[in-house]
Amino acid sequence: MRAAGDEQPGTAGAALPDSLVVRVTDARGTPVQGVRVTWEVSAGEGTLNSAANTTNTAGEARAAWTLGPRAGDNAATASVTRLSPVRFTATALAGSPAKLTKIAAAAPEATVGTPLSDSLAVRVLDAHDNPVPGVAVAWSVSAGGGSVSPGESHTDAAGVARTSWTLGTTVGENRVGAQIAGVAAESFVTRGTADAPAAMEKLAGDEQAGTTSDLLPEALAVRVLDRYGNVVPGVAVQWSLVWGGGHATPVDAVTDGGGVARARWEVGDSIGTHRLLARTGDVRAQFSATIEPTDPERAPPIQLSPPTTIGSVRFPIGNTPQGGQGQTVGGVSCIQTIAYHIHPHVSLFVEGEQIAIPTAIGITNPVMEDSSATGGDCFYWIHTHDATGLIHVEPPRTDIVLTLGQMFDVWGQPLASDNVAGFRGPVTTYIDGVRYRGDIRAIPFIDKREIAIYVGHRLAPLPTYLWPAGL
Repeated sequence: MRAAGDEQPGTAGAALPDSLVVRVTDARGTPVQGVRVTWEVSAGEGTLNSAANTTNTAGEARAAWTLGPRAGDNAATASVTRLSPVRFTATALAGSPAKLTKIAAAAPEATVGTPLSDSLAVRVLDAHDNPVPGVAVAWSVSAGGGSVSPGESHTDAAGVARTSWTLGTTVGENRVGAQIAGVAAESFVTRGTADAPAAMEKLAGDEQAGTTSDLLPEALAVRVLDRYGNVVPGVAVQWSLVWGGGHATPVDAVTDGGGVARARWEVGDSIGTHRLLARTGDVRAQFSATIEPTDPERAPPIQLSPPTTIGSVRFPIGNTPQGGQGQTVGGVSCIQTIAYHIHPHVSLFVEGEQIAIPTAIGITNPVMEDSSATGGDCFYWIHTHDATGLIHVEPPRTDIVLTLGQMFDVWGQPLASDNVAGFRGPVTTYIDGVRYRGDIRAIPFIDKREIAIYVGHRLAPLPTYLWPAGL
């Protein structure tokens, strides 16, 4: 019969505190000395300190029992010949925490600022690899700036503790450690990758200047960023024209490791501000370029032979109702005395067609003879006698310098960077064959100065003139 030691709890792999004891008696219940008792472990892989021994004067035999290394049920049997065996049981409990293992590694990469789809999990084991329940595991972020929740969790019956991990907002390594006292810590590592494109920076190539149909000198470059300011590699950027013609190369570019996409821009033949769009999804950036015409070639010389008309006739003779009618206009009055007399020339082209500068600008109630204004009520200091484009400048003092803008004021026509005498479009001006980029209205009249005004995108060859004898 069992005398002591049954149903003890103990630690797996450790000796039970109390020995197993059996008592052998005769039919009257009297202890029997010297009976051989055989001991055997029947479950749990434990050990007994004796395989067999004999009863003492009290009829008792005993054995020390070391439980097996696995947590769970253990059993041992004491046997005596011709008697039913006696069975002892014990429960092996996990020992103290000895190691910490990851159940599964974290995903190799995930989007910054987002929680991982699977929680982090570790298993706490004792020295014999039995799961240890009820152990507090501390979780902490050691790289990447993310967060874990909870910061401490306890192992369940399977020795497993879990936490949720939200990555930081910066691309790169994220690391979380799991730790319990006295045991080597375990780490989880993943790489935070950029979120979806949320912004686009222009790095290079914006607001360039060039000439029609040319490849702009500087490549266009954009950097694509996510909502946290991380660069986004490997996304397609489409380059498309908004205005101006031409094309970008390539049309589709993929951002490099720095989130940068590049393209070259060959502009079209339009004059003015060209625009091009870089776009990925709903994220975009617009580039602009100021395009001037390519300087035209020089035309063969034309003989100025008053009163020959040079160009297509689009205007009536004389001033418009908004121009001079005898009153002072823009500081210009009717002639009373003449200090000097010079002859600049003005040519006007609209989309490649030469338009005649009309007769009798600056002459009120002109008297016409053979297509030439020979008389009138008032001759302004600036006036024309014919449609050759010759301008007569005759101020009363030598310190007076008259300008192209004053001529248009006397005529009663607008003159601006996008409007010449009612013709609208980009305006390009040349003085004596050289591009002029200043204020068109401020161009001063100088003797035999050739002023060519172009409106629109098509530029005819630059005119040159042979002046009449005596001018």
